Amino acid sequence: YFSEFLSEKEVLETVAKYSPNNFCELKIYNISKSDLSPDDLESFFISWEERTPKKLLSIIIIVDDEDRYYNNTSSETLEIIGKYEDLGTIKFLTKSDDKEKEEEEEDHYCG
Repeated sequence: YFSEFLSEKEVLETVAKYSPNNFCELKIYNISKSDLSPDDLESFFISWEERTPKKLLSIIIIVDDEDRYYNNTSSETLEIIGKYEDLGTIKFLTKSDDKEKEEEEEDHYCG
């Protein structure tokens, strides 16, 4: 969505700097190979840790194929994600596009 205007790095920097204090969930629709470097990702996590108040950030990657997503994600990136999960900075999960649509429909009709 933002790729024509902002890089993934710029989007994450904006989230870290300008999101409201009660911001706690970031959903990313994975439609192409990421251009975000492991260093940029770690920089975002460090910025998130430095926010006041500290709040766990749930990062949900919406994918059409989880196996392909993990096969295309570097081991260094996965290690960084694991590190910040262990530190309690983030909660990371992937979800199928179909499951996300299903849950959005349930939320729409129940809420």
